[in-house]
Amino acid sequence: KGGDRMDILVIGAGSVGMLLAAEMANSGHGVTVVTHSQTQAEYIQSEGLSIYELDDSLLQANVKTMAYEEVRDQRGSTQQQVDYHLVILAVKQHHLHDELITFVKSQMSMYTMLLCFMNGIGHIERIASVMPEHLIYTAVTTEGALKLGASSVRHTGKGITWIGTTLLNETVNRLEVVQIENLCLEAFKEAGFHTWLSNAIYN
Repeated sequence: KGGDRMDILVIGAGSVGMLLAAEMANSGHGVTVVTHSQTQAEYIQSEGLSIYELDDSLLQANVKTMAYEEVRDQRGSTQQQVDYHLVILAVKQHHLHDELITFVKSQMSMYTMLLCFMNGIGHIERIASVMPEHLIYTAVTTEGALKLGASSVRHTGKGITWIGTTLLNETVNRLEVVQIENLCLEAFKEAGFHTWLSNAIYN
């Protein structure tokens, strides 16, 4: 499809994580989903992701998977295997802990964007304290999604997604950062999400 292919890691296989992963994969990007359990990882790997769209059509998408419970104690295997352009963190805030943040960091390069789809406050600062040299963004969305099963989601409402950061890393090239931002915005738009970059997302 139209834009550049990206390699995307989605951490969290709840309703939002699976919706984003399936739509991104369907638009031509390489997507890997990190689940909490090995059982869910194997099920998604076998069956693919199923998204029931607003018009009741069924979108099915194939993605790669890995189970966090399998890699968290295998420190060597958590090292970055793919040059991910984008890491999407879509977990509940109470699941965010230093061990998971360290895993996230291990999957990123200096020019990987970390995009956090998480409710609540304080998590961005906590992540930045562990990985201050990385590109850390937050996302606010009004997209609606309902998890139906281990690999299926109903898309319950179209919305708008805002992406922004107040933590720009001064050691990276600003032109490179703008290019990364534009690639990510284009990927979201190609996947059918109305997405905008905001300078006031924390206000």
